[in-house]
Amino acid sequence: MALRLFIFILILTIHSAANAQGALEPPAPPGPTMKTLDQVEPRIPVSEALFIDQPGSYFLTNDITGNFTIQG
Repeated sequence: MALRLFIFILILTIHSAANAQGALEPPAPPGPTMKTLDQVEPRIPVSEALFIDQPGSYFLTNDITGNFTIQG
């Protein structure tokens, strides 16, 4: 009798564990999550040596000779 009870409990445990993950199909398609760099942090183009006194993200548009002054 104890063996039958053990096997019954074992079968119930295995069956419950097999269905524990829930539904595998997503409830809806994924939404837009990616943003462009301009949406996250706009960048300021720099084409000549200059004085930078505003915070931000800058990028060079071509080769530049000269000095940059950055006031922090």
